[in-house]
Amino acid sequence: VIVMLALTGPWNELNPNQARFYELLKNWNKKLNAKTYLWTYTNKCSCKIPDVPNFTPRAVGAFFKKTAPWSFGAFLESETDFWLFNAMNYYVFGKVMWNVSTDVDSLLEEHLKLMYGPAAAQMKEFYDTLERHWLKDIMSNIRDTTAGPVAVIPSQFDIWTKIYGPKEIAAVNKEFDK
Repeated sequence: VIVMLALTGPWNELNPNQARFYELLKNWNKKLNAKTYLWTYTNKCSCKIPDVPNFTPRAVGAFFKKTAPWSFGAFLESETDFWLFNAMNYYVFGKVMWNVSTDVDSLLEEHLKLMYGPAAAQMKEFYDTLERHWLKDIMSNIRDTTAGPVAVIPSQFDIWTKIYGPKEIAAVNKEFDK
């Protein structure tokens, strides 16, 4: 019998309850005396956050490296409105699942250098901005409910006036201009 355990996944790392999910995984490992298969969620809350990249390759890599001692594989549920928003998440997930010792920072550095050449530094800043906003400003409010963990997402107004407001868009555009 293969046991699959659904965990909230990489985007719950900033939530203090994440430790409880790791403990649950460890306990299943002990109970079974075997590793479990994971089902994780890096989807866009049923795409209720349109046009905002859910780009988090570092978080994806860190989560699956952390769970590797207790799992033997994973399903990454990751619906999104634009495939490109998840491209690096998928890439890092595949690399880490193939080889858990993959150096995610080196992998991203190589990608940036090969894709963007002399613009690698600006694109790294852009990538870091996307990941920071998604994890800290958009997906950091995950609450336990009777239906399980639920993300409480900011309003469209807050996303486009506070998180990606005019000042932030200008800063991103400045990096692109470089």
